[in-house]
Amino acid sequence: MAAAHQFHARDGHLDVPRSHREPVDGTDVGLGAWIDNMRARQAGQPDDLKDTLTALDMRW
Repeated sequence: MAAAHQFHARDGHLDVPRSHREPVDGTDVGLGAWIDNMRARQAGQPDDLKDTLTALDMRW
């Protein structure tokens, strides 16, 4: 989630390419793949996670 917040703060959206890796505290996080998986599996995600991502302008 830190990678999503960081990306959104910098770019203003979460329209992340699947191959994108976001550096967080010296570690590359596969943010693009994670976002893609969240979209594909949105029905099974907890409401609080979906609400947080929606607040970050997630395109479902």
